[in-house]
Amino acid sequence: MSFYKKTLSIAALLLCTASVATANDLRSPTVEKINKTVEELMSSIPHAGVSVAILKDGQALHTLSYGYAELENKVPVTPDTVFQSGSVGKMFTALGVLLLEREGKLSLDDTLASFLPDGPEYWNRVTIGHLLSHRGGIGRIFDGEKLVEGFELQNDYTDDQLVKLFGSLPMNFEPGTKYEYSNPGYILLGIIIHKATGQFYGDFLKEHLFAPLGMTAAQVNDIWQVIPNRAQGYLVKEGRFLHDYYVSDTLSKTADGSLVFTIKDMIKWENMLASGDFLSDAEKERFYSGTTMTFPDQTIGVTKYGFGWVNDQIRGLRKVGHGGLWQGFRTYIGRFPADKFTVVVLTNTENSKAREIARAIMGLYNPQYGAFEALSDQSEAAKIKKIVDDYLADNIDRSLFAEPNSILTSSQQVQRINIEIKTTEDHNFQLVDIRKTDKSVTYTGRFTGEKDQKYLAMVEMNQAGKITNLNFQHDR
Repeated sequence: MSFYKKTLSIAALLLCTASVATANDLRSPTVEKINKTVEELMSSIPHAGVSVAILKDGQALHTLSYGYAELENKVPVTPDTVFQSGSVGKMFTALGVLLLEREGKLSLDDTLASFLPDGPEYWNRVTIGHLLSHRGGIGRIFDGEKLVEGFELQNDYTDDQLVKLFGSLPMNFEPGTKYEYSNPGYILLGIIIHKATGQFYGDFLKEHLFAPLGMTAAQVNDIWQVIPNRAQGYLVKEGRFLHDYYVSDTLSKTADGSLVFTIKDMIKWENMLASGDFLSDAEKERFYSGTTMTFPDQTIGVTKYGFGWVNDQIRGLRKVGHGGLWQGFRTYIGRFPADKFTVVVLTNTENSKAREIARAIMGLYNPQYGAFEALSDQSEAAKIKKIVDDYLADNIDRSLFAEPNSILTSSQQVQRINIEIKTTEDHNFQLVDIRKTDKSVTYTGRFTGEKDQKYLAMVEMNQAGKITNLNFQHDR
């Protein structure tokens, strides 16, 4: 497959790329090498179109476009192509809530019931902070692969109808005690913004976030509006491009990730994150990390989800980011806050490799940012695999830990990231990283769960060989 590609580079930025890379241990891959990397991943599964921004210190090093915004008429992707956000939009909803907190119009300790008093009794114990960090215990609208009875994606719903529907669902868990990713929780946050301001949440974001940041194309999705340069979303089935399923007008506008924007808009977003003009450093840190969830007397395995951001450790480096998947689009933003290095990938193919493209590009700039590969020396893999297997089977010897009471049970970790296996046997466990300091050594193993989902298991040991941390995360 041949792809249309175009590069926008600011000459002054490119002239200083070498000095930036030296100061921050970043390499300077050529555009040709980046194109080759992206196109190889695009050819591994059909992709309609891809838009990429690579940023350092809030400034675009490269803005790259590949493929087609619309296949029928072969309309090429450009930096002005409008993509749907998917769940990347959650970070904008979260920041909208934090701006309202700054203005004194709500508190993260306010309960859901204080804004929506007709809900079930347990909403008196759900806080706005719980909803932001997916700890509210709101019932599920998906039961496995099926929608709950009475909820159809093709139907339009008013806010009151959605509140009634979500309130009728059984409580998933006691609020604040667990983590489980919840789209209904973020839909409710959009309704709370409306209640607190008198504005539809999309209008609030437009006025208080998109306009001040110069995100000129960003808005809530409107399936009936003629939006210039809007991309068509596709999915690939049996090697063929298909149009994705229809979702109703109102469910295409909810606050769980129903925005549209361009790669230029996301560059403006990164401009803000890299500067201190809109948010202070303390506000940005709270935005990224949110409220840490801990269980009584247990510290190992706390959630990594902040307020609209997923926090990961990659070879000891902190990465924040989020992916999106909705209506024929898949998106990803990954950011290394300490280095102010960010890659954004927007695609209009639902089963695209947006995340993999981002990680591959990151690895071109710094191998420490890149995807994990199996170590050539697997001599210690069996030891780490046994620890992981015993832990997943709830059969771990607690004497192996430096602080035996500081351990999340296997069921708590499994619920946290939805690990569906009890052993890594026959799931391709490999050591992918060993990181040593004067005080500890951290082993990172990777294995594949159900549906080809890849997980990382990180086992940290002190000098005495006792486990000081055992954690799992998705291999993002």
